Amino acid sequence: MNRKFATARQNFFKIFFIAIFVLSSIASCNPLTLLPQVKQTTANLPQAEVVFQVLLPAALPDNTTLAIELLDDVTGLSFNPQRFEMVKQDDRTYYIKIPLAIGSVVKYRYTRQSEVSTEEYSPQGSQVRFRLADITGPAIIQDNIAGWIDQPYTSSIGRVRGQFIDKDSKSPIPNLLVTAEGIQTTTSSDGSFILEGLTPGTHQLVAYSMDGQYKSFSQGVAIAEEATTPVFVYLEKRAQVTLTFNVSLPDDSSIQLPLRIASNDQALGNVYADLFSGSTTIASNLPTLTKIATGKYQIQIKLPVGYDFHYKYTLGDGFWNGELDQAGAFYTRELIVPAKDTTINDTATTFQSPSMGAVSFLVTTATATPADEIVSIQFNPFGWFESLPMTKIGDNQWLFTLYSPLSLFGEIEYRFCRNDDCDLTQSVAQSEQKFTPTQNPQTLAQTISQWTNYSAATSPTVIVTDGGSLSPRPDFSAGIEISAKYSPILTAYLANGLSKIATIGSNYVVFSPTWTATRNSLPYLEGLPGSDISWSDMQTSIIRAGQNNLNVALFPRVNFPNGAAAYWATAKRDDGWWTSWYDRYHRYMMQVADWAALTGVKTIIIGDPMLNPSMSSGILADGSSANAPADADSQWRQLVQDIRARFSGTILGAVASPSTTAVPAWLDSVDGIYVLYSPPLAQVSNATVQDLEAIIQQNLEQSLYPELSKFNKPVWLAMNYPSSNNAFVGCTDTLGSCLDDWGNGQVDLDTQSHIYNAAIITAARESWISGFVARNNEPIAAIQDASPSILSKPANDVLWFWYHFILNKPS
Repeated sequence: MNRKFATARQNFFKIFFIAIFVLSSIASCNPLTLLPQVKQTTANLPQAEVVFQVLLPAALPDNTTLAIELLDDVTGLSFNPQRFEMVKQDDRTYYIKIPLAIGSVVKYRYTRQSEVSTEEYSPQGSQVRFRLADITGPAIIQDNIAGWIDQPYTSSIGRVRGQFIDKDSKSPIPNLLVTAEGIQTTTSSDGSFILEGLTPGTHQLVAYSMDGQYKSFSQGVAIAEEATTPVFVYLEKRAQVTLTFNVSLPDDSSIQLPLRIASNDQALGNVYADLFSGSTTIASNLPTLTKIATGKYQIQIKLPVGYDFHYKYTLGDGFWNGELDQAGAFYTRELIVPAKDTTINDTATTFQSPSMGAVSFLVTTATATPADEIVSIQFNPFGWFESLPMTKIGDNQWLFTLYSPLSLFGEIEYRFCRNDDCDLTQSVAQSEQKFTPTQNPQTLAQTISQWTNYSAATSPTVIVTDGGSLSPRPDFSAGIEISAKYSPILTAYLANGLSKIATIGSNYVVFSPTWTATRNSLPYLEGLPGSDISWSDMQTSIIRAGQNNLNVALFPRVNFPNGAAAYWATAKRDDGWWTSWYDRYHRYMMQVADWAALTGVKTIIIGDPMLNPSMSSGILADGSSANAPADADSQWRQLVQDIRARFSGTILGAVASPSTTAVPAWLDSVDGIYVLYSPPLAQVSNATVQDLEAIIQQNLEQSLYPELSKFNKPVWLAMNYPSSNNAFVGCTDTLGSCLDDWGNGQVDLDTQSHIYNAAIITAARESWISGFVARNNEPIAAIQDASPSILSKPANDVLWFWYHFILNKPS
């Protein structure tokens, strides 16, 4: 699940400008001229004239105009905008009148037009993804642009804080997208939201259900300097109907790819985030249509009545192999969902770029390719896009045919990977793989003889099966912890990963959901689509675990984009700052408690070492005091109490061993202790399993037990040793530093298996230890790298043997 989202976001602006340049080369930029796009509706929707009026922070430079872009988040926000040049009213005020469908929810933003397009920036200093306009009839929408990339906003701010409640059930509504002034956030489990950093003035606040389940809300809110504006709203839930989509392909005789539907619906695969190179959908997550006859396909989808549904048919994702019109323009459909079950009959015009030949990739894979994995292909015309699953056409034979949008690009680089995880599972190529689209069809045949980080030619696992005095312990907790590095591709591949975890004999899986610390001048934590798992995806993951007879523990983490050490070092950390920090973290933990209570989670683990500065003994990475408030322990004890008010299961407190900080006193309020265990084990790499048992036993009994016995609580031992030749050196934790691969050595799968062999035997012999967990596992694809993940490595076989023995399971 380790993907380069941070790098992708850092490079996005550069890539975005290149993309706009490419697209602009095939479209006129005259006033009121649209970029290539066709929209089709299933009915003649009534329209209303909507006036957009916008106030600029300063007059535009000479030879610069202002435009409004209506965005297509099915194809990708950057790739298919309708751009209208606005009319100048005075130096800072511009307006335009646009007819829009009544009932639609329009995604839009403002841009400066000169030699290049420059998108507006929010008061927070980030590029605006989109604003929202709920079109219910004729209206005047008044907006303010806070700044540009070269004119950041630096003045005073305020905020709006509120809650959305179901009108009928009176229950809170999670996972609504809430936006104002180009700033976006989502509601948490209690329906609450905070939009931080709004400029003083009146702004349009819009709440939008990303799966259409609720009617949208739009209202002006007044923001005062350094003040909080409260909002409390009841929303009406929509009834659902079944839509049957019948689609005809003019000629599918040569098509060997699945036909999918890409849309603006989060539940149907739209991530609502900027993924690699600006993509918004991942092909593997999109619904697949069923072929019912030659050239005829069908799918039934439940959708909410009145929902503004945008969609297209595709042989890839929303960008690659999507529908085109005969002129080669992107083709996006729109309908307002009717009030009764309806059949929609569509005809896909073409997927083929005009005057360009399709490019077929025929791949023969090594026999070492795992039988339960698929081969994916990834394209790089100006940056790597999301990967696309290939079609298996025979033993070790895979096919993908690229039809569009070939007319936009020259040379395109490509590569192959497994299960869409191109960071970890690339094919090993002898040279760069590139092609140039031409008028004639092309077939590129490739043979993959080796995969990065995987080989089936491993020696048999040697397991030391002598447990000494160890006897079965059916009440023991035997688990696998999944990496906290979230990726949206997890949705498509988690079921298979959970099945493998269950096969080991585990009776627990530990998920690590995250929220992101988006700023620290005033602490702000929020769930970011694409970076943090969504409310609905977390629920689905928990349900899937239960279907594999796995109990679930949640170990919530905070995602610090620039690292925990930098975050805490630059934080203000005065009294007001700490008050805000505990408030925002408490809100996150209440969402975790609600997840757990609603889905039958057994255990919650709190106390991530990255948050150590917020505890009474907290220090910074340089060893200096974090200046946590005097009531820090009380804050954490209150958090435990508030979690208990919503969740009746077990609460464990996490502590790292060894660590640069003391064991926190608030662990006296939890039910057990989750030890993130990584002490040094030996000075030589040829230590035997028996040698390691003696070292671990000594450490447990002489160091760890005396430190924890005062709490008189059961202990879970959670291991995170990498499969590298210097894993024996261990790691002393500073602000969660031991979650990363500390070994940085050469891949050595046997060293890791010896460590886990010794550790599970030793831990299960200690009566005060009631659980054992292998941490930081990658469940998407088989990897055999130097990471701590034990799945598909010899350590997996070791735990299979011992988990079955300890839990007294039949093998």
